[in-house]
Amino acid sequence: MRVRGSVVVTGASSGIGRATALAFARKGCAVVPAARREEVLEEVARACERHRGASTLVVPVDVADPEAVRNPARRAVKGFGRLDVWVDHTGRKPVAMPPVHGPERVARAVVGLARSPRREVVVGPAGRQLPMEAKAAQGSAEKTMAVRVDRTHLSRREPGPTTHGNLHAPIPGEGAVHGGRHGRRRTVVRRPTTAALPTGAALGGGRRLRTR
Repeated sequence: MRVRGSVVVTGASSGIGRATALAFARKGCAVVPAARREEVLEEVARACERHRGASTLVVPVDVADPEAVRNPARRAVKGFGRLDVWVDHTGRKPVAMPPVHGPERVARAVVGLARSPRREVVVGPAGRQLPMEAKAAQGSAEKTMAVRVDRTHLSRREPGPTTHGNLHAPIPGEGAVHGGRHGRRRTVVRRPTTAALPTGAALGGGRRLRTR
């Protein structure tokens, strides 16, 4: 398929977002680089314009503001008559997505694997639902997970911090088993719900059998 038209690239000030904006410019697309730092976006726009005279439209935006995120789309349509592609490379602050398990529980699973090796293991009954859903209806399971990640794993209020991660340097601060995610407490609260899942599934299966 030929790549053409206008493209909004969020998080275009650096990293993959910047590389993506430049890649679309090389294809002759009209590029709308969007991020928080306007002066850096201007640099990106100039770099894009050096490729086949690509048209650009700089749109500063704070992705933590849901209303502001719509602005690049509006500007693209107004400036270029249409919006063909939206590429999201923004960093939203990750938060612990339920189910959150205590580190001790995960550690027990690791020790169990050393005793009885398996190709993979899922910790907790709630987590075991997803592979079963994927086997039954992969497309539906992927859509469900995408919505779940967007709503519960990535903050809608805070952008992700700009860091170099912990690959080349350790994260500052004292080491500890618990990192403030309250996994043990959430597990206790969650147990009555997850314990009812097999019963609910069995009852649902019984109803299906009786209606056939």
